[in-house]
Amino acid sequence: MERRYNLVTVIGRTACIVLQTAGGFGILAPAYYIIEGLTPGLMTVLSARMFDQAAAYAGGQKEARKLWYFLAVIVTVYIVKEMIKGVGSIATNASIYERCPAVLKQKLAEKFTRLSLIDYEKPQIHDMCQRAKDCIVRDKLSAVFMVSTVIFTNMAGLAVTLAVVASYHILLLPVSFVSVFPYLITQRLGSNALYDMEKGHTGMERRARYLWRLLTGGESEKELHINDAIEYVSGQWRAVNHRMQTQKYRFRCKMAGYHMVCMALQTLGMGASIGITAVLMIRGRISVGEFGACIVAFGALQTSAGTFLAELGRMGEHLSSAADFFRFMDLPEEKPLLCLERFPEEIVLHKVSFTYPSAERKALCEISLSIKEGRQIALVGENGCGKSTLIKLITGVFKPDGGEILLNVNGKTERNVNISRNISVVLQDFTRYYLTLRENVAISDIDHMEDRERIRECLQKINAPTEPLDGRMGAAFGGQEYSGGQWQRIAIARGIFRDREFFILDEPTSALDPMAETEILKLFLEIMKGSTSIIVSHRIGLCRYVDEVVVMKRGRIVETGSHEELLAGKGEYFRMYEEQSKWYRRE
Repeated sequence: MERRYNLVTVIGRTACIVLQTAGGFGILAPAYYIIEGLTPGLMTVLSARMFDQAAAYAGGQKEARKLWYFLAVIVTVYIVKEMIKGVGSIATNASIYERCPAVLKQKLAEKFTRLSLIDYEKPQIHDMCQRAKDCIVRDKLSAVFMVSTVIFTNMAGLAVTLAVVASYHILLLPVSFVSVFPYLITQRLGSNALYDMEKGHTGMERRARYLWRLLTGGESEKELHINDAIEYVSGQWRAVNHRMQTQKYRFRCKMAGYHMVCMALQTLGMGASIGITAVLMIRGRISVGEFGACIVAFGALQTSAGTFLAELGRMGEHLSSAADFFRFMDLPEEKPLLCLERFPEEIVLHKVSFTYPSAERKALCEISLSIKEGRQIALVGENGCGKSTLIKLITGVFKPDGGEILLNVNGKTERNVNISRNISVVLQDFTRYYLTLRENVAISDIDHMEDRERIRECLQKINAPTEPLDGRMGAAFGGQEYSGGQWQRIAIARGIFRDREFFILDEPTSALDPMAETEILKLFLEIMKGSTSIIVSHRIGLCRYVDEVVVMKRGRIVETGSHEELLAGKGEYFRMYEEQSKWYRRE
């Protein structure tokens, strides 16, 4: 791990999160493990005294009163320990293993909102995100806290037990270590190998989950069935899954072999301890009670030490996974920009360029454009020419690699400011919210979520369904299912409901027939009359109704002007117009 994610740092940060979340319950679990760790040593001493009292009573040397006394003390210790164990178990499960993951999920969700959106175009960020999610799903931070608690609290208990065992004979001390020490080595090697294997599987895991969603998702499953492609996708999923499962199986077999060796050494250690203590008893070095207590103590020592060393060995895996979580949480965040009080009189793009991560060529190259307040602009061009990417730069979703975007406000030029509050956008890949119809529209302006009349008015403007307004949407949740065209109308109504100074329509009408699309786009232009707006489209027919047409090709702006001016220029716009006219004439 990197220096900033070393053992002390990860454990310290984890403890802070758990204790802040769990509060007093976070203290109860360590308290139980302290008692659990000290119990074997205490029980060894008490057992030795009880066995001696039992032997003396059997020989007629003493009364039974002291025997019953030690027996009562031992029973009391067990009862108290089990009571504390019950409370500690509730504290551990209800708070550390349930409440903490819920809080961590919230922290992770909040982190997503603070990342730059361009990060989601990077596959390594998706891998880091997946490992952070896996850390929470597998309760790794809770495991780090609990395992470190077990390790630190049991160290004192093990020291006491070892001291008691060694007091009977010093040879029992090395036998104890030899019988359990292999657990530490095998678990340490195994946990590191497991983490490396799972980290290497991250990309395959994401692909396997994606293929599984294709096979089990409603819409994709229908298309795969129609295209008779279910077996093909299923075969790809099986291949990826088989590769991962084969590696995991080989790993488990290797770990099982290591475990068998450890168990054999543990058995040999127990046999050696019995032999040593028997010899000591025969020679009169220890009493019969001490002989019995010593064997009990040695068994308890093996169990607790084996658990201790095994947890210590697995700690590496938990720490590595927890470090993945903190590594994701420590990713640079997008700095909040100053928000404008009013919409600018002009947005100026000056030689703006942009390249997607891992892309070989620029998506946009030296774009220069002026968007004046109150103007209606059509942004046209063939698929893949960079229209949607340009919109993402104008709205601030992405930042340009080169050039700059300037805002003229009250005669002043502003840079690095946020105009998202002034923008309403309907994207090509809009979201279908499986909520109520009312929430689907009003989610764009939640301060007016209860303005039912205005919601209905926006839906009616573009002939979208208006009832039931509080009915749930989506067949998967027992609600109303809509066609692709109806969903698009609802998305446009959502954009209209937001009612901002700058409105952008990024080809959200592709599921509509040409006549319905033209009708909605013309209606949209009428609604937005007097407001600044951009319509992104590959259709030329609507361009005669806007103030300005911007033509893009291969990431560049090749023409700007009115519909008539561009036709007269007989350039790219004229070519597109002629091609579409031929198509409609054939229709």
